[in-house]
Amino acid sequence: MSEFIQSEMKVIKPDGAVLVSPESLEKYWDKLGDIPIDDDGIIQESFLWWPKGTDREDIWRWFDEKYPGGVVTLMGSKMQNVIDKLCEIGRSGFILTRKELEQLLEDR
Repeated sequence: MSEFIQSEMKVIKPDGAVLVSPESLEKYWDKLGDIPIDDDGIIQESFLWWPKGTDREDIWRWFDEKYPGGVVTLMGSKMQNVIDKLCEIGRSGFILTRKELEQLLEDR
């Protein structure tokens, strides 16, 4: 298990099951966005305990089971942040270039 995982997860059940906080899941979700994925949805690098070659949907299913509200909520919260920022920019009268918009989307 990676050092990142060991520092974030805590074994808190007597049977040894590992529970992950929603905050930690959000961090993992953000890190998943940095992993290259091919056109078939296969990760090109190992991620957490999934080896290179794992189907992205297998990882999404894990997040869907663990995160309150599932993957839809994880995806939606990022998109809401982008929408909020765009609204804020729009009210200020600024116009974004395509490059600035792409950067904004990457940062979220």
